[in-house]
Amino acid sequence: MLRQLTGNVRWLAEPYRPTRAHGPGDHDDGGLDEALQREVRDAAYQAVMDYRAGRLSPEPLTPQQITEMLAIALAEEIPPDYGPLLAEEFGLWTRQIPTAAQQEAPEDFHVLIIGCGVSGISAAVALKAAGIPYTILEKNSAIGGTWLENVYPGCGADTPSHLYSYSFALKPNWSHYFAKREEILDYLQGIVDEHAIVDRVIFDTEVVRATYIEDRQAW
Repeated sequence: MLRQLTGNVRWLAEPYRPTRAHGPGDHDDGGLDEALQREVRDAAYQAVMDYRAGRLSPEPLTPQQITEMLAIALAEEIPPDYGPLLAEEFGLWTRQIPTAAQQEAPEDFHVLIIGCGVSGISAAVALKAAGIPYTILEKNSAIGGTWLENVYPGCGADTPSHLYSYSFALKPNWSHYFAKREEILDYLQGIVDEHAIVDRVIFDTEVVRATYIEDRQAW
């Protein structure tokens, strides 16, 4: 983080290089002594405050820089081919993969998405970006899927919040490392609102069977 915000490569060199983790522990100290930990944390705090105040304008990381930083953080070699993939997942690159269609899509081509949960919302955003019309059938009366239905006490993600986010809609201000149901549902609702997805959703409609019609190549 210090390398990214400040642009200073000294944070990637000794004596700040963390050691490799052994076992399932968090390895929060990175194998650094207390004095170095204090120096790094103080510098990180100042960098974050400067960034939030507009005093730092970091340049976007290149795929090569990402793999270099990750290799140092994990204390192991990271294949350079991971760079472009990580750049996409970090939201630094837009995933724009050209699709070579074998035939022209008919004018009435329309995609049906079953469910307006995490996967359905992602599919809707991708289809909209590709200019493909779609409709979502949702059995509930609101969006959210699992995060709408599960209401038990303490319901939340067991994946770190920053990883449980769309690469096209990163959220830097999650309130908890493991977000609770309400915040995740609010995040999903924000994506739906931003992309006007709700206009394409038919609620209270459950799909119980689908039959493929071969000669029409449609369901």
